[in-house]
Amino acid sequence: MAETLCTQSCGSVKHQQQRRSRFGFTLIELLVVIAIIALLVGILLPALAKARFAARLSASLSNTRQMGVAMNAYGTENRDWFPLLPMLPADKTNFSGTNAFLNNQQRWGGVAGLFSMVQRGTARDASGQLLSGWIAPVLPGTETRVYPTPQLEKRAPMDSYIDGYGILVNPNDRIDYVQPYVAGPAAPTAATNTLPLPGAANWRTLTSVIPQAPGNFEEVVGYNISYMYFSGLKLNEPGAVKPLPLWGDETNGPDVGTLAFYGAGGGGTELPSTDFVRGSYSKEDNNGTEGGTWVFSDGHAEVLKGNVHDLFFSNLSTAGTSMNVGGQNRSNRIQTID
Repeated sequence: MAETLCTQSCGSVKHQQQRRSRFGFTLIELLVVIAIIALLVGILLPALAKARFAARLSASLSNTRQMGVAMNAYGTENRDWFPLLPMLPADKTNFSGTNAFLNNQQRWGGVAGLFSMVQRGTARDASGQLLSGWIAPVLPGTETRVYPTPQLEKRAPMDSYIDGYGILVNPNDRIDYVQPYVAGPAAPTAATNTLPLPGAANWRTLTSVIPQAPGNFEEVVGYNISYMYFSGLKLNEPGAVKPLPLWGDETNGPDVGTLAFYGAGGGGTELPSTDFVRGSYSKEDNNGTEGGTWVFSDGHAEVLKGNVHDLFFSNLSTAGTSMNVGGQNRSNRIQTID
């Protein structure tokens, strides 16, 4: 009798275990597991995104620091001048004398002209046409491309001072706009190779592209460069009380002359929405509102936030990072290009 009862009860237990193993987890158990996973994802994803952003910001800081080293090397070999793009006679005249000012540095493709004379680019428009920048004309009777100036320079100023072109792109840069450049004919005449200034009001209607790190000099083009440059400074600026800003994160708007930093210098009304603040970086810029990475004339680099325009160009004696400290008014002499 006992054996019969045991057999029946033991069989019932085994049957229940088999049924349970066959059905697996209960619905409640699955929901609990899913809720825990969702909670962990919600906690970890923002942290991972912040970590990636910080890593890219650090890489950009390294890029600007390397550029500072390269520009200092250029300066030591070129009478203390940081890189200048080739100038026409009128530009050289303007850049001499008591009221000197620099102009037309954007002529050869903007800051891309410092690194490449053949700016074929990487992006294409809807029809498949390559979106190129400035391409130097060929010297008649030769295969040599030159800057169309009286000196007919045959090399980009920074050509031999950087090891690769990857440092021209901030990994956080998500969008840039293609500026329309005028292609010149084969003859190296200055008049047919001048470039128009970017529009102050319609820049956001231009073709937008995702910047790509250039693999060679032909892929160096304005939209593949994430930085802007203050052209016209010297390695040992007379009267400078602190290192001066040289090279750093651009904005997506025009960064030529007074248009820089969304017209903070009085260059027009090119703010497309309230998301953009004059003098500061916007959400759409390389690092968003987290600021920009900048290298200074002594080679040190840092991340700058807030109203960067005032930080660089204020005439207040308390603005220690301003290039105008010391009564030199350097911002009237230099030219901002991107």
